[in-house]
Amino acid sequence: MLDKKLGSKEFLYLFNVVDFDEKGAVCKTKEYEENDAKANFLYLVSKYNQKLLEENEKIDDFFKNDLQNVLNSVKNGGDFDKAKKEVVAHCKSDVRNEFKSAKSDEDFIKKLNQIMVKHETGFAKQFEKAVNNLQLSYIITSISGNLFNEILELGDGTVKERSNKYKKIVDYNALTHIAEKVASNELSKEDVCRTGRTAC
Repeated sequence: MLDKKLGSKEFLYLFNVVDFDEKGAVCKTKEYEENDAKANFLYLVSKYNQKLLEENEKIDDFFKNDLQNVLNSVKNGGDFDKAKKEVVAHCKSDVRNEFKSAKSDEDFIKKLNQIMVKHETGFAKQFEKAVNNLQLSYIITSISGNLFNEILELGDGTVKERSNKYKKIVDYNALTHIAEKVASNELSKEDVCRTGRTAC
């Protein structure tokens, strides 16, 4: 299992779909050759973009019509840097901005995960049950643990399975980051609930 530490308190778990070398560039994993890992990276970026869309924002048609062709090209040895720029060009503005300021592929995913803290809205009702930060940490850890096990069980044989798996990877990493902030009292229950589209 890939447990990649980013920063002093931040962890990013990519479940062997992507790994990074010492310079933060995408490299092969235990399960995927380098070109496949690069395609996985681009797909992961597309899922972060999708999860970061606001309620009134629609996903760019590129992701429905052209993304798979770009991924296939990269898998077959196509220009990764060119493909990365093409994918990012169709993402929402804050994703594009993070890409411009990122120092590496690893840093880019780290930045996307950081902004997910403000957009992780699917668990607000469960967060609402907490009476203090300790209980909130427990709830988040419990949700994360369940997600972790679900991701391990998911394959990526079909488009639906792969999409579901990568969305859960995004959720897992966002929740891990939120849990770290709650545990260090950087975020409270009120903060977590306010960041979501559904108020607690």
